[in-house]
Amino acid sequence: MATGDDESGPADSATGSLPVHGARATVAPDGVIHLRRGSWTATLA
Repeated sequence: MATGDDESGPADSATGSLPVHGARATVAPDGVIHLRRGSWTATLA
């Protein structure tokens, strides 16, 4: 899932796509997951 080549996030985070929901996921080094799709965002700590 994590590609690490998305320029929208910090260099030390992993990014990827959730194909089922179409959301962009960013995993921070501390393990916090940020999901974005359209106008909504969610944070999973």
